[in-house]
Amino acid sequence: MRVDELYKISPVYGAQRMTFDKNGCESETGKETIYFLTTRQSKITLSSQTKNDTFVTTQAGWKAFHMLNAINTPYRKRFEKKYNHRMFANLKDIAFPNPIGKSALHTVINTTFNRDKFDFTLTAEDMAYLQTSDPTQTSFNQSDKFHFSPHQTRRSLAYYLIGYELCSFPALKQQFSHLSMAMTRWYARNAYSFEKLYSEIQKERVTQQAEIFARIYQKMANGKRIAGGKGQAAVAEISRQSESYFEDGVSKRKLSIDYWIDRLTNGKEHLHAIAPGMYCTNTQCSMRINIDLSECVDCEYDFIENAVYAESSRMDAMRNIEFLKENNELNSSSATKYLMQVKAAEAIMDDLGFKYEKYEIAEDVLNLVIDTTMEV
Repeated sequence: MRVDELYKISPVYGAQRMTFDKNGCESETGKETIYFLTTRQSKITLSSQTKNDTFVTTQAGWKAFHMLNAINTPYRKRFEKKYNHRMFANLKDIAFPNPIGKSALHTVINTTFNRDKFDFTLTAEDMAYLQTSDPTQTSFNQSDKFHFSPHQTRRSLAYYLIGYELCSFPALKQQFSHLSMAMTRWYARNAYSFEKLYSEIQKERVTQQAEIFARIYQKMANGKRIAGGKGQAAVAEISRQSESYFEDGVSKRKLSIDYWIDRLTNGKEHLHAIAPGMYCTNTQCSMRINIDLSECVDCEYDFIENAVYAESSRMDAMRNIEFLKENNELNSSSATKYLMQVKAAEAIMDDLGFKYEKYEIAEDVLNLVIDTTMEV
């Protein structure tokens, strides 16, 4: 994330984790855990941007958040009330604690990483990678000290994700909150120098996509719920044919990974993830900058396997409504947007049979809502 996104991270909701079973379903007893950070995006549009975004992290990243939060909490309690939502304190002035500014946070990170305790001396191997990533560069030579900046981590991530074909440009554009595809392509320029790895990585990617297809149809064969327009249509078709649906022919082959590998390899099927547990089969999907759940609920191309993203999105919307109300900033536009987000998330959770406590809409909020085609 950018420094300004780190600066805006919430001490209450910034770090979360969810556990999943072997089928990819959320489960309190699951053995697979996904850790993620939630913050405010920036640079999506030419105007101000206040939408939330989720960054998947590691257990170390999740622990680091909580460690930093524990360090800053005693100081944050002494902030003026209007600054209580800021994560980081200026630890240089502990007598009169104040939140650290965005530029100061950037300076602290830069200074910390470029101290002598980190060896950024460029080796022959470093130079080989550097020349591959930018053949025209003349700024660095072997044995020079490389100066680190936080933004370089974003460019490195783009370079390696695209170079190893682990992510598409539209998906990367969404994650980086870029306004234009041109900017995303510039970040990942020269990534195709990894061409010799393409076939191996492509094979692994197709296998993973095939496993997702087979897993989804196996769940439906076992009577489990799948949301999304495409998922609901498939469930309805299976229900009409009852147990005979998977007995023979093409329908039975849909339970096989090899069947989907063949379909994907020959371009007859397509699959990409749009959020945790949410998949789109439309080759024309542009990976919306921010996923609009109201579009995904009944989208004819979408499979929704679990409620991870829907519940996270619902929590964000409910929190935003209360925050804006508290600050007397809730208006018709924001009330409508967030309530549609809540209702869409709840519709997905209903389709999946996910247990939750229904959001009760306050009368003053309901009075602000603009009439839409989706019930609120």
